[in-house]
Amino acid sequence: MLKRHDDWPSRLHAFVRARASMPYAYTTNDCASFCQAAILEMTGVDVMPDVVKPTSGIAAVRWLIANGYGDAEGLAAGILGAPLETARLAGRGDVVSFEMEGERHLAVVTGADAATPGPQGIVWVPRDQWINGWRV
Repeated sequence: MLKRHDDWPSRLHAFVRARASMPYAYTTNDCASFCQAAILEMTGVDVMPDVVKPTSGIAAVRWLIANGYGDAEGLAAGILGAPLETARLAGRGDVVSFEMEGERHLAVVTGADAATPGPQGIVWVPRDQWINGWRV
């Protein structure tokens, strides 16, 4: 079980602000590395230490399958455990999944919305688009 720092809300806020205009990029700012970095910021724990991250979409799919995760939701479950009963139970700082262009992606809950990297920076995912959620 991960334990958040006492000041995790301000750490999460600063993390999201720092990534506000950082574009999506495999290995440094894709949905999984974004969630990994947010969890590290909130808890001090790297949930994917020593992982050589894929550098393209195809490489990411291959890596997920080769490591037994299948997709981004499988990765979240493998790291954070079973999903919540419903994504609506996810709270600030938790991880959620959503669908975009036929693929599942991950985001970090910041309040009423969740943040994830997009082409121009942070993309906000409204609660009604969340599919699954995991406690951090």
